[in-house]
Amino acid sequence: MTISHYFNRHFKQIKKGGYIVVVKKLLSIFYLIIQIPIYLISIPTVIIIHLIRPWFLIRWDILISSRIGHFAINAELYCCKRDAEINTPSQKYADFFYLKKYVANKQLEKMWRRSLTILPTWLLLPICRVNRFFCFFIPSCKEHEIGNNSHSNRDILNLMDKFPAHISFTSEEEFKGKEILKKFGNQIDIGKL
Repeated sequence: MTISHYFNRHFKQIKKGGYIVVVKKLLSIFYLIIQIPIYLISIPTVIIIHLIRPWFLIRWDILISSRIGHFAINAELYCCKRDAEINTPSQKYADFFYLKKYVANKQLEKMWRRSLTILPTWLLLPICRVNRFFCFFIPSCKEHEIGNNSHSNRDILNLMDKFPAHISFTSEEEFKGKEILKKFGNQIDIGKL
């Protein structure tokens, strides 16, 4: 793609979309400018993470939060595999997660935040991207990514039958849910819930 083709494409989009497209493009440029210092800080952070790896391994991955099914099952399977010591390092380690831009269910997010360490996407995503760049030169960098082998969509080992659920409603959340059911005039016997 040539530079003139690149700019022509943007001008066509602006001409077609008008003021809204201009504002979105300006916000995108502003966001990219803000991200530059974060990426610059991420480079030494990744180097430090690699230097301490023999003593303490730091891993990360994304939680697919834009789809409620993936958000629920992938995180639960990760927790079950962690309890079964599948895909866990033999040394001391810490696993961190970040969410996709869109979260399908805020209540589920709140519940997972009680069980997993979820960091802000703006903080962890640049570290992940810098690490992936390093992986082109240093193959051992992949050890810092939790990886797809812990995020399958199917429970082929029946781990969910072996371990209790890793998230649950608090008593306040249960009370609030029962109150909402009463407002809807649900015919369910609230006392049995």
